[in-house]
Amino acid sequence: MLALIFTYLLHYGMLHIKQKASFLFHQLRSVHIIKNIFEY
Repeated sequence: MLALIFTYLLHYGMLHIKQKASFLFHQLRSVHIIKNIFEY
């Protein structure tokens, strides 16, 4: 039972981290695009 909970938490944590990472990545990319627009 404990192993099941641990596995679930690990899986949920990894998903959460992936979502956060992709969100941050998109934020950085949009900032980069905005910078490029202002430089031209």
